[in-house]
Amino acid sequence: MKEARIHTRFGEFSISFQTTDELKEVLKDLAEQAKTIQEVADKIAPPSPRTAKPGYETVYRFSPNGSLELLIMPEKRNEAAALVLYAYHPEPVSSADIELATGIKDVASRVLSLAQNKEHFQKIDDKYGLTFAGIRMVIERISSTLRQPTEQDQQESKYTKSEQAK
Repeated sequence: MKEARIHTRFGEFSISFQTTDELKEVLKDLAEQAKTIQEVADKIAPPSPRTAKPGYETVYRFSPNGSLELLIMPEKRNEAAALVLYAYHPEPVSSADIELATGIKDVASRVLSLAQNKEHFQKIDDKYGLTFAGIRMVIERISSTLRQPTEQDQQESKYTKSEQAK
């Protein structure tokens, strides 16, 4: 017997099957089953509130209801959208949530889908995420202008400077 393992926010479950048709039949109801399990799991052990990534505590925060609040707003619209997507990364984000956090109206058409921004943003189903280049843009360009350096950043900087001196 074959087995498929599926990892979710609430744990892992496995499906045993013999044929592909049998697997397809079991998977038909999977979304509804997962939703039911998630509802029960959230009542038993509610998900912990989101926190900012280390070093970004002064840049953004999540409210108790899970929405994002930018404490420092980048000047450029593409950078503001990228910062929101970075805060939620690796989860994709709806354009409505990006608009709520940035105040940019029609963010999908005015920022995320522009040709010059294709390198940084990707559409995942009906939501958005950052490409690898987008993540690098946030870490290397945006972060350096917004966030306070952490102790780890300072140690890495010392290491880099000592390597360059050799």
